[in-house]
Amino acid sequence: MSLTACSGSTGKGTAEEDSLAVENVVEEESAEPAVTVSAVAEKVQAGDATAAQDAVAALQEELKKVVESGDAEKAAALASQVKAFVEENAEKLGEMNISTLTLNDLINAAKALPSTAAETAEAAADAVKADAEAAKDAAVEAAQEKANAAAEDAKAKANAAAEDAKAKANATVEDAAKKANDAINQAAGKLKL
Repeated sequence: MSLTACSGSTGKGTAEEDSLAVENVVEEESAEPAVTVSAVAEKVQAGDATAAQDAVAALQEELKKVVESGDAEKAAALASQVKAFVEENAEKLGEMNISTLTLNDLINAAKALPSTAAETAEAAADAVKADAEAAKDAAVEAAQEKANAAAEDAKAKANAAAEDAKAKANATVEDAAKKANDAINQAAGKLKL
């Protein structure tokens, strides 16, 4: 069995045309967003807080890149999708403790396009900084709650141990008193004989 291409002829420009076609495909593929709003929505609806947080962070980065690129049309379209997603999933995002502050700031930045790239980058940086502060505050609060819970647990265990020791001491005293009473009674019984 033999295979031939193009009726057995080879063209001089074929390799060059193929490489250009591959480059165009790669460029077109890279134009696709790294994460889509529907992919994030699926993660949120699945209820996996960690995966949803990661997906929201990736979406924030994607929106940030689009805003920073200055492509007002693309930024407005993505911002519109993100805004609709945030509004539809606000309750679920809140239940998962996922902050949408950065998303909202980036949506507003997208609406403000076209502005200078420096202003956009500054707004995005401020949004990320605000979200980081909120995350830090939430982490500090969670750590404080865990510390308080651990202190209460330790206090309860110490109280239980003290009560147990007290009960054992009382039992030992009662046992010793009984033995002493028995010994006295035996001694008294021997004296009567």
